[in-house]
Amino acid sequence: MEPWLLADPSSRFAEYNGVQVHYKIIARDGSPGNISAGEAGEFPAILLHGFGASIFSWERLMQPLAKVLASTVVAFDRPGFGLTSRPRIQPSAAKENPYSLDFSASITAAFIDFLGADKVILVGHSAGCIVAADTYFKAPERIAGIVMLAPAIAAPFMGKLRRRQRRETRKEEHLEPNPLSRARLLVKLVTSLFLGLRAVALELYSKLKRFTQSLKELVANIFAGVLAAALRSKAAIWMIQQIMDRYSREAVRFAWYNPQMVDNSIIQGYTKPLGCRNWDQALLEYVIAMLSTRDKKGRKLAEKIEEISCPVLIVTGDTDRLVPAWNAEKLAKVFPKSTFHKIKECGHLPHEETPEEVLRVVGEFISSSIAKVKCGE
Repeated sequence: MEPWLLADPSSRFAEYNGVQVHYKIIARDGSPGNISAGEAGEFPAILLHGFGASIFSWERLMQPLAKVLASTVVAFDRPGFGLTSRPRIQPSAAKENPYSLDFSASITAAFIDFLGADKVILVGHSAGCIVAADTYFKAPERIAGIVMLAPAIAAPFMGKLRRRQRRETRKEEHLEPNPLSRARLLVKLVTSLFLGLRAVALELYSKLKRFTQSLKELVANIFAGVLAAALRSKAAIWMIQQIMDRYSREAVRFAWYNPQMVDNSIIQGYTKPLGCRNWDQALLEYVIAMLSTRDKKGRKLAEKIEEISCPVLIVTGDTDRLVPAWNAEKLAKVFPKSTFHKIKECGHLPHEETPEEVLRVVGEFISSSIAKVKCGE
């Protein structure tokens, strides 16, 4: 059926580039509804759900978060999930893919304008943290801070700062003045020759690496094209229907630290969008979009993630079976202004499993990091 038929009284819809985006608003006083210009408050927030989730996953957090922030809170269903429309796309069309992460970031940026605030706080969960990061790079001056809950972002192997420090250390070592004794001059000449040969070797290696990378990307693109065609087949649609029918409930329980806390209302909240028209095709299109952009997006994010200069809070559960806590802790060290918090006896869904602790930590983060930075401005 059409998504709007599954909506509740607090649901709102807005069109963005041909997509009917389902969203909800909680005003600064905690009441659902609309807002007028200038009423968003000092720290309005936009919530970005993860894979397979929807606005429903924020139900325990939206209203109390609006009160903690004394500002408007907005959450929307990313294309492919929830009650946002699921348009059919033509593989050969030049239009932006509505199921891509970049499109979700564009919607987020549009909501920043909609709120009419100078700056907002982005709160992402799992894959929603990638959208938050992409949104930051679209409009860094509009982001006051980012809260990442169980972020599905792989921590870089070696930070850019550490690489830069190593290069600078090596330069300093090479530039240190030495007495012009005959022996030391000879050492210097040999060292210079070695460094010259090393530079030539590195240049050859760099060219070879670029060639192999181009070849790898070509093969990956061909493979992605073949896989995309397979995922758009009737057999793939039938398969995704069977998988979701059999395992969607188990997947939700698996994400929790204590599966017994997952009652029927939670299962229904996660599975209700499966009643939307084209839900199966849209989910496959989302997977295709991830496959076709994952390498490019992954490199881009890995290269730029350390450039996020606003305050970042990372919250993770100590028993997250999907994104391990050690990755979140390592990721927190990448950002220049980061705060890390680990919740005991919590799985992949801190905002659903322990909303009170998440609210407390976010409140402390706002007062100690974001508000302080804003006062300094």
